[in-house]
Amino acid sequence: MPETDNTEARILEAAKQVFYRKGLDGARMQEIADEAGINKAMLHYYFRTKEKLFDKIFLEALGKILPKIATTLGSDAPLAEKFDVISGYYHDLLLSTPYLPVFVVQTLQHNPDRLLQFIITQSGINPAETFGKFLMQIQQEVALGNIRPIDPRHLVLNLISMCVFPFMMRPMFIRIIGMKDEAFEAFVNERRHLVPQLIMQSIQPDQPPPD
Repeated sequence: MPETDNTEARILEAAKQVFYRKGLDGARMQEIADEAGINKAMLHYYFRTKEKLFDKIFLEALGKILPKIATTLGSDAPLAEKFDVISGYYHDLLLSTPYLPVFVVQTLQHNPDRLLQFIITQSGINPAETFGKFLMQIQQEVALGNIRPIDPRHLVLNLISMCVFPFMMRPMFIRIIGMKDEAFEAFVNERRHLVPQLIMQSIQPDQPPPD
């Protein structure tokens, strides 16, 4: 890897760690430079402002999340398969990049327009089309009696929150339960298959009362 690419990669990795710990407002360029092992002048050479550096990392983070979800939700796959794919993807991604959930949530709390801008201008995702296909699938499954009536928005939020929340609460969870990192990883690996099962169970049609 050329030295220029290597330096930029170090900066981005250092910035992820600092932004993860401090958020956009709390992070300082000097701290990022120290984390990357470079001087502040070199950091400004690559990224003139903290905001530009943050935007690059934020858009990269969303680029790992949104397209996969949108493609899966808008596909012709059965519901159970969609939930299984999304759950597996989230758990694999968040085990390898645990900073992502907090990083994205912090950003959206401060500036939700960043997400909308990314969706519209850079991801190639059409939210109305994607969710429209998913809504139609839900309506068809309800009409066939395969699932009970449910707002698709609740379904998506339930799935994503069940996947993401354990990773957001990981530090507290480990301390309260007394769980080591290896045990936590085994625990969430169990959840990658448990979550889609729980989602499907939650939308099963009500059973008729016994005679």
